[in-house]
Amino acid sequence: MPGRVQYHQVTQTPGLVLGEADLGGFCFKRHFHLDFHVGLVTRGMEKIGYRGTSACLERGSVSFMPAHEIHDGAGDTASGAIHTLKTFRISAELMTAMVRDISGDDQPLHLRPALIRAPQWWQQLALVHQSLAGNSSMSALATDEQLLHLVKSLLEHSQSVKPEAIDEKLGHRQWATLLDFCHAHLAQKISLEDLAGLCGLSRFQFLRRFSKTTGITPYAWLLRLRLESACRLLASGRQSIAQVAAEVGFYDQSHFNRAFKLAYKVAPSDY
Repeated sequence: MPGRVQYHQVTQTPGLVLGEADLGGFCFKRHFHLDFHVGLVTRGMEKIGYRGTSACLERGSVSFMPAHEIHDGAGDTASGAIHTLKTFRISAELMTAMVRDISGDDQPLHLRPALIRAPQWWQQLALVHQSLAGNSSMSALATDEQLLHLVKSLLEHSQSVKPEAIDEKLGHRQWATLLDFCHAHLAQKISLEDLAGLCGLSRFQFLRRFSKTTGITPYAWLLRLRLESACRLLASGRQSIAQVAAEVGFYDQSHFNRAFKLAYKVAPSDY
């Protein structure tokens, strides 16, 4: 029987579920999923069989199984040694939307199963999984950014779909619109979809153009805008720290305190 098994629904991104399991000599018989699975082993190894082939999933390797792909999996059945498997379960609807964003193509989705040896990408995915599973306060904007980068890397490594080439920056009018919107809605949740829609772009197009324009991600830029706005309010001395945090879009004062101290090396109370 398997040991510890946990699932975590990422509430900021409907259609994304994270899994983590400690497995020994347990075998998964031939089966399929209705969603897309990205898997990585952070301890030990797991044998995977699909389309008449068998491969070993271990540290430094990433597996990808499309929806409806028949496959099986097994740990070390001889010794029963424990291995830890982490998965990203991405619904067909969410995957289709992200691939459309990335490729700029509305064609039907045809992705191939793959086991990819890519230690650097494996390490990045392990960190993304840990971040998404362990940070319930992560904003929808940050979650969307990480997930789009995950899928873009997956498509590049599996050579399933070619990402749309995007070399342009945001225009002056687009940038002015973004500034006005973010200042006006700073106390509210702002999503990647909101920002992309203002510019008439897909989420991926916007993400690429924004990063090319500013050198940082939309999440990092928006976080800094919130913190800089907080500095102005704190300096005025007319509001409490809790009121300032809420006005600039932090729904948790402790999260505001941590972010502020990380950025300015002092607590809000000492500013």
